[in-house]
Amino acid sequence: MNANGYHSLPQESYKAHALYRGNKDEFLTAYHAACQAVELAVLNRVANALRVAPAKVWLMSVVAKEDLWRPHRTLATAFYATGPYADVVAGLAAARGASRFRHELVRASLVINNFFDGEGAPLVRNVAGYDHRQQVESVRRLFEALDALREWETAT
Repeated sequence: MNANGYHSLPQESYKAHALYRGNKDEFLTAYHAACQAVELAVLNRVANALRVAPAKVWLMSVVAKEDLWRPHRTLATAFYATGPYADVVAGLAAARGASRFRHELVRASLVINNFFDGEGAPLVRNVAGYDHRQQVESVRRLFEALDALREWETAT
């Protein structure tokens, strides 16, 4: 589960965060980069374990909070589908082979909500026009991907 840099903040003001340097927009840029670095580090740990797994394995990467990052979907796609995240997945796929590994990347918004710090201060508003219909569609894509992975896993 990824959040494209919109990881929930602990119970503190963003102004108390170590990355805050007096400017909210600069904080959000630095926080986004730091969160993506964490996502990449976690993926590397998972990939290292999956490389040696004896059975067929699949990996689903869910990029949640689409209602927040959709205006920047080109950048999100670059990171997850063609950038550093994709590079780790491609290395894992090459090491395991197509018959023993499958990956699905799914964009989703499990809830529609603004992004707040731990004290409730708004940091990013959700995308105007991202409505319940789009949110439900994103959850449908998630279930379709899960079903496709289940079918792949059980196929001989």
